[in-house]
Amino acid sequence: MFAYPPSMQTPREHQYQNSNVGMEPTDPKKAMPMAVEYPHVSDWLEGLTHNPSRNRDNIHYPGYADQLLENEIFRLDDLNRFTSKDLCNLTSMKIGTAARICEWAKLDKAALDNN
Repeated sequence: MFAYPPSMQTPREHQYQNSNVGMEPTDPKKAMPMAVEYPHVSDWLEGLTHNPSRNRDNIHYPGYADQLLENEIFRLDDLNRFTSKDLCNLTSMKIGTAARICEWAKLDKAALDNN
């Protein structure tokens, strides 16, 4: 069995720096921000369809959910990682629809992040 030389060995407690993820720090100034529970992409798209100001052109946004999920775009924050051109390439979305979805996703994510 191969052993690392003593100079390369680290104490076990320092070996995994992120091993305390999820534990609350003792210093409140160093408290980690609460994780945001972003909506599932299918639920969020359904919300767009029922929003009179966002769906004034009667687009069936939930129709894109399956294609987004197939590409492992699961939640609102995932949408923010893509451009409208990316969404067009991944789905059958037209550029105008993709641009609106990207804009609204950024706005809604920002609103959730600031709560």
